[in-house]
Order: sequence, then C-alpha cells, then structure tokens
Amino acid sequence: MSAHGCGDVKNGDEDADTDADDVGGDDSTSGDTPVDDAGRDDGGTGEGYAFSRTYGGNENDSSYSVAEVSGGGFVLAGWTESFDEAGGDAWIVRLDAGGGIVWQRSYGGAQFDEARSIRTTSDGGFVVAGTTESFGVGTDGAMWVLKLDGDGAVDWQKTIAGGGGSSIAIAGGGGYFVAGSTSVHGAGSSDAWVVKLDADGAVDWQNTYGGTQNDVAYAVEATDDDGCVVSGWTSVGTLFAQIWVMKLAADGSVTWSKSYGGTGDGGEDARAVRQTSDGGYIVVGWTMSFGAGDADVWVLKLDSAGDVQWQNTYGGASADRGFGVNQTSDGGYLVAGRTESFGAGGADMWLLKLQSDGTPDWQRAYGSSYDEQARDAFETSSGWYVVAGKDAYYGASGEDFWLIKMDTDGNVAAGCPDGMIDSPSASAASSSATAEDFAVTPAATSATVGDSSASPTDSAAEINEQCRSS
Repeated sequence: MSAHGCGDVKNGDEDADTDADDVGGDDSTSGDTPVDDAGRDDGGTGEGYAFSRTYGGNENDSSYSVAEVSGGGFVLAGWTESFDEAGGDAWIVRLDAGGGIVWQRSYGGAQFDEARSIRTTSDGGFVVAGTTESFGVGTDGAMWVLKLDGDGAVDWQKTIAGGGGSSIAIAGGGGYFVAGSTSVHGAGSSDAWVVKLDADGAVDWQNTYGGTQNDVAYAVEATDDDGCVVSGWTSVGTLFAQIWVMKLAADGSVTWSKSYGGTGDGGEDARAVRQTSDGGYIVVGWTMSFGAGDADVWVLKLDSAGDVQWQNTYGGASADRGFGVNQTSDGGYLVAGRTESFGAGGADMWLLKLQSDGTPDWQRAYGSSYDEQARDAFETSSGWYVVAGKDAYYGASGEDFWLIKMDTDGNVAAGCPDGMIDSPSASAASSSATAEDFAVTPAATSATVGDSSASPTDSAAEINEQCRSS
C-alpha cells in the first residue's frame, strides 16, 4: 500500500511543481493493489486488457518517456532513487502488453544520472538519451546516450561533455539525432545543442544553435527528408520566453527557424514536436500570454514551412501544461500533460483527444490530491491509447512510474478508485501568435566524447494495480 507521500523531488525537476502541503486522499479508498503476474489469465500477453498500474519502490521514481515495443508491450524510461547506486540512476522498465514486468534495470554511477527519452530500434533493442553527472569530463554534466539490446544489456554507451540530453530520434538516414542544451558550448547563457551520432555512437556532427541569451531544446523528431525538427524555447528580452521550432537538414544546417508567443510574464515553452501525416508539424507546450489562466496547454499546428495553420489553448484558472503529443490513426491528436485546474486536486495527469482541427473529442484527468503528471501518450499498433507519467499517491511510496492503457474513448476499467478519473470540459480557445523568423547559425562544437561504464543492475519494483478490464 502506498505511503501517499510526495517525497522530495530529485534533480530540480522544473516540471514537477510539487507542493509538500498538498495532502489528501483516504488510504481506505486508494484502490492500489500490489500484484503478482505469475497467475495472470491472459495467455501471457495482456493485449486484450485495459489497465492502470504504477511501478516503483520506497523512494521517488519518475518516468519521462514511453515507447511501444515491436511484438507487443511497452518500455518506460526515467530515473530512480529507489534502485540507484547513489544520487539517482537512469531506470528502464520493460513491460508486456498487460503491464507485467518483463525486465527492469537501473544504470548509473556515484552521482545523479537520468534517462529522458527512449526509442525502439530496428534490431529489437532500444536507444536512450539523458544526462549523467557520474561519467564524462568536467563538472557540468554530459549528454548521455546508451544503446541497449532487447534484454536491457548495454551494446554501447557514450558521453558528450558539457551539457545534457533531453530527447533522441532515430535518423532516417541511419544513426540518431540527440537534442539538449549546453551552457559550456555556444554563444549565450545556454544554447540548444544537437548531436548527430552514427549507428555505433560515433559523432557525425555536433552543433549549438541560439543567440546571446538563453535558448533551450527539449524535443527532437526525425523528418521524412532525413533531417529533423527541434522544439524548445528562446529568450526574448529578459522577462519572457517564446516557443522555438527549428527545422534542420540531415547535415545540421538550418532550413528554417521560427518563434511563437506573446509577452506574458513567464512566456511560453514547447516540450514536444511531431511531424504530421500532411508533412507539417504539431507542437505542444504551454503559454502564459494567451488562454484562461496562470498557464494553459498550447497546441500549434504548423505547415511544412513552420507557419501556423491553427493554434489553440486549453485550460482553466490555474496552471495547465502540455508535455507530449502524437497523431492518431483518425488524423487527430493525443496530448499529454498536467492540470491544476481540473481533476482531484493538486496536479493531475491530463489527456486530451483532439480532432484534426484541434477541437476536443474528449479529455480525462487522472490523479489524486497529490502530484501527478503525464509525459507522453500515443496510439498503439493494435488500437489502444496509452498515457505514461508519474504518480504520487497510488504507488509504492513517493513518486512512481504510472502507465494507463485505455480504449479510444478514454475508458480504462470499472472499479478504478473513486476520484481517480475525471472528465474535464475545457474548450479550445484560439490564440493569435504569429510565426516570427528567428535567425540562427549552427556553431560547430568540439565536445569531448567518451565511453561510459554504467552496468545494468536488476531492480525489484512493486507493481500496484488500480484497475483492469476483464
């Protein structure tokens, strides 16, 4: 049974916004049940089940990224204090389609290390990007990339000194694009940093992008021309930031670079970008310049040149933020984030199903009176919707990885704990930002590249199941 405590949030997570005074919930109604999958009656696949499950230990464990595994199932990536060597380690949990653990391993050293992004590879393995303070050169941390096989063993692992990694994408022409930020290389206080690796982890090129102030990259997505698209934020003056989207060619040269925003205190931020089926892009983050409240989820649909086709905010009177987006088979979108305006209190996971024009089909808030957050959501190859993030109430203790699998109407299962699922009715509000050209020139960096020596360590997470369909 969960201790129902938020715990201390590790790594200065700018996304967490955890309030230690947020208390609530009744242990007798939490509905979390430790489970043993040894006798599960699903033929060992779980493909036909919807479910809600948390995974964790006695400390904080936070998930940032999820991917579908070929042949069925999922893989989650983040960081763990429950199963770390010291200070926090990257943590990878491989699940079957029913949420049962196939394997779970931590990776790290004597300092803080985390995984921020994971993708499946064509050989049945995985590639992971994050940040390490245990390996690499210097005291400023290093971008960290690990290539794993299908069982979580390390094929290779590389550090690129002087920054951190936030996102990884598999390049159409082979190899990987890694995006992050650096305050060591580049022209400003911080610059966006994109590194292109070949299939063996050797650097093809490494560039910073930005101006004289703060510029940050959070997401990278491969594009159908073998290049990539990058999203984050850029400073405008000293009081606010704007969403920044940059299209790069395969060699790292800039095809176009544009900013979007207003003048609201706190500005805007983009945490996810995807290329859409029409060749354009969908961007998700938040805005302080438009919308109903403190911060609102902001979704921008761009054409192939980065010009706005439509833009909407979604939110209430309090802070609401978007962190992930993927297109669905019907041409719409799944948007994952967090809401303080709706749900059970504190901050809840927020999942919005949008039509192709941004009109909401439905929306769900999942959570408690503590702090929950959705990082990503997507449609599986078999037609389920999946949302992943972190929980601070239903799991083992502190924060836990949280995965919910549902049907395409957002339904999970009968018997979920009272108050865990809410159906907000936030409307789409059109905003009026214009795309502004933001001229940047790639600056080649010469960061030291090294081999790290993290060894996979088996962990023993507790699974807590809130509900499951029959």
